[in-house]
Amino acid sequence: MDVWVRRVSRRFRAHQALRGVTLTLGPGLNVVLGANGAGKSTLLKIMATVLSPSQGEVGYGDWRWPRDAARLRSHLGYVPQGGTLNSYLSPRDWIAAAAVQRGMGSFAASASLAEDLLATLGVDADLSLPLDRTPGRVQQWALVAQSLLGEPPVWILDEPSQRLSSADMGRLEQLLSARSASATVVLATHLGPSLIQRAQRVVVLAAGAAIADGTPQEIAAAADGQVRLARWPVALWARAGERWLEAAAHQGAVPTEIYPSGQSVAVRIVGAMPVPAGVEEEAAAPTVEDGHQALLRASLRAGP
Repeated sequence: MDVWVRRVSRRFRAHQALRGVTLTLGPGLNVVLGANGAGKSTLLKIMATVLSPSQGEVGYGDWRWPRDAARLRSHLGYVPQGGTLNSYLSPRDWIAAAAVQRGMGSFAASASLAEDLLATLGVDADLSLPLDRTPGRVQQWALVAQSLLGEPPVWILDEPSQRLSSADMGRLEQLLSARSASATVVLATHLGPSLIQRAQRVVVLAAGAAIADGTPQEIAAAADGQVRLARWPVALWARAGERWLEAAAHQGAVPTEIYPSGQSVAVRIVGAMPVPAGVEEEAAAPTVEDGHQALLRASLRAGP
């Protein structure tokens, strides 16, 4: 099912959270990137029918939001960012209650469905405890499970990896890949580049506007010729690395990855920044994150 957004704006008091965003997102994995405050959560809330746009319209095939709200919500799954479940119900019963509200059968049948969903997701915690006494990762899986009720053709997730363990993250990526084969998945994320690289489309937001929209390869290409890989000896990095990063920030250069590499520390950076003697440096092929940062740098230089 295609999801389209036409000239959508959203104002919170004096703050313009979204400014005339126009997009069409089709089946497969669609990733929304942007810095904190770029408007990602606002856009996803509007697409999930949690918020109404101040201007513009959102459609799902022939349906419109808010005109067809009841029909739309039966075809949407939504995982909000940082959702905390202060409920006396157990994860199973909370999901079952959501299924009953959606007209999916009796509570007993829905409870069985909830158990099956949680088992499929690999949730192995004590599920008899009320949600307000369960770990954050279990609450997060409960949110994911309820969003999958009825296998909705549109699945919207806002930073779903929050509170999950590293083992959970692998299962989440597998789930996203599997659902992308049959649904329109819209994901705002800081998950790893391997998942984003498999997206059908990547949208980059900055200051409430969509500044880029294309394939992962097209987004990465925005950083062509701008990416350097510097390999610092560990001792030199310990003495001077932090000061170098601060100087880079003042010059508008952005590190996109820092990781140990043998006896050195490797730093990928977008933008020109001289390295001290003793640091090996070479050009690097851009990644999606490199392209994302290059687009943000260009947007900041261009101004509002």
